[in-house]
Amino acid sequence: MERKNVFAVKGNPLTLIGPDLKAGDKAPDFSVLDNASNPVTLQSSAGKVRLFSVVPSLETSVCDIQTVTFNRRAAETLGRHQALHRLGRPPARASPLLCRQSR
Repeated sequence: MERKNVFAVKGNPLTLIGPDLKAGDKAPDFSVLDNASNPVTLQSSAGKVRLFSVVPSLETSVCDIQTVTFNRRAAETLGRHQALHRLGRPPARASPLLCRQSR
């Protein structure tokens, strides 16, 4: 399902793929790559509380601040029964470098 012009980045409208999820909706299965380029799916963290931080790009100050804040708070509070997923561009393996460069 394509949803056109849902939001824009730097004035350029973007198309989102997938349903419009609301709080409490069941998350659809997904497949993304982790820091080592291994596939991660919703099933891979079954039985854990999952936290998602979704950003269009870490190359913007707002997304960078969100990611740095989210990572810091997650490190302070997450336990072994929780899973953290940061989804966005560039891939997650580049986020520590970008976040360090911005501070």
